Amino acid sequence: MTFARPVPLSPASFRPMATDVEICNQALVRVGENVVTSLDDDTEASRRCLIAYAPTVREVLRDGQWHCATHRAVLAPLAQKPAFGWERQFLLPADFIRTISLNEADVSDPASDCPLFSVAGPVLLSNVDEARIVYVRDLLQAPAQDPATAPTMERIDPVLESAIVLKLASKLAWAFQQSRILSESLLAEYGEQLKRAWNINSRDAWGRAPGQLSGTQSAWLAHRR
Repeated sequence: MTFARPVPLSPASFRPMATDVEICNQALVRVGENVVTSLDDDTEASRRCLIAYAPTVREVLRDGQWHCATHRAVLAPLAQKPAFGWERQFLLPADFIRTISLNEADVSDPASDCPLFSVAGPVLLSNVDEARIVYVRDLLQAPAQDPATAPTMERIDPVLESAIVLKLASKLAWAFQQSRILSESLLAEYGEQLKRAWNINSRDAWGRAPGQLSGTQSAWLAHRR
């Protein structure tokens, strides 16, 4: 039996992402607040959104495995060796959020042959001679390298956008209304959105059978059920 090779998504398949104001307004509407025209407005809603927006985006990027936010890099080894415990250290990209794979091995899959490593501040510690990583990048920063191909906030999956809205709304629900019930309800909805994202991303990658997840993905989904 032969299977048709999936057609990879082109950059054009991602619609332009909503602006920070539009994302904040979606979150404000979810908690029953009036919308804003700018995050620089002298209003309580604008001030609260401005404070919460960037940290929330980075939290959501770290929580999920977003193909639209992944990038690749060959890390530069540093001349100075670690003080102890590891043979080498490599400088991480300035836009680094989280490691997905090291030397083509999935770091989240216990069954993979991923080399041992540790992230310590701006460096990756390991005993490997070369470090090639796939990582989740900070979409709020200018690309640290390969700006023409790096994922940015200008081109993003709608599932990620919705997740950011839900996480932000859960914070605003408490900030504006001190409503623990609403905040927890939005967080639960956010968890379901993350589950949906894991499933979608597992179908967007070639190399696993359709629906097959990594070890960590399977464990995470089992825990959520």
